[in-house]
Amino acid sequence: MQKLRGPILVVDDEVAVANEHAELISELGYSALVLDDLTQFEHTLRLNPEIELVLLDLNLPGISGEQLLNRLRMLRPDVGAIMVTVVNDLQTAVRTVKSGAFNYLLKPLESSSLQRVLESYFSSVPRPLSEDPRFAAFLTSSSKLLPILERAASFATSDLPVLVEGEAGLCQQAWVVP
Repeated sequence: MQKLRGPILVVDDEVAVANEHAELISELGYSALVLDDLTQFEHTLRLNPEIELVLLDLNLPGISGEQLLNRLRMLRPDVGAIMVTVVNDLQTAVRTVKSGAFNYLLKPLESSSLQRVLESYFSSVPRPLSEDPRFAAFLTSSSKLLPILERAASFATSDLPVLVEGEAGLCQQAWVVP
């Protein structure tokens, strides 16, 4: 069971619950980072680029988990979110998943359910196309793009502009070779 992943950010207004979730995540072989100050959400995401997933409580004081999910989507679209709540409401679950949450789990979290969701999430995350940090923004399931990017990299040291085109859906994010 190899789980060399960045930390999972645990966001819950109840520190004891957040710590329980972090402990459960650790028991499953992942690392966890607890956020105990909701005003530091965006700052924490900026300071920790290795965060790949957020375990996000739905009911938070002053701001809803759905609002934080929207902020996450804007600030770090590369980071996934799993909503956790005591609210067993199908409409809310559907709404949050449509807003970008990977899944919706009910509290108290069960180890087997959380493990299944985490494994599903991390197995579905696209891997970087190349180890070259200049291509870190590219995510694709097509190996056909790698030779194109390697060719573009060869032009990167020149002053020539490079335009990379392809069929729709080949790449999820635009990137310009400097």
